[in-house]
Amino acid sequence: MSFVRPVPQGAFTATLLGGRTTWNVSPRMSLSALIQYSSYDSELLTNRRFRWEHQPGSDFFVVYNDGRATGLDEPLFLQSRSLAVKLTRLVRF
Repeated sequence: MSFVRPVPQGAFTATLLGGRTTWNVSPRMSLSALIQYSSYDSELLTNRRFRWEHQPGSDFFVVYNDGRATGLDEPLFLQSRSLAVKLTRLVRF
């Protein structure tokens, strides 16, 4: 996808590419991945997520993100990285 958007500094064109995949290991467990590339920033972003529903309505997530520069001087230079863990529990009254 390419777009042109006027901004105060002038118009620019950016190309965005992306893809997503999901693998359902079981009805209660899945792995998913997202990858995106932006020509404007020359950046490659990835997101990986593990989800496990340990009880109906209660989930455990592990999410890993990273961003990499794709410039010519240092190909795939790591710019950012994060790891998040989340546990939810359904409480019924």
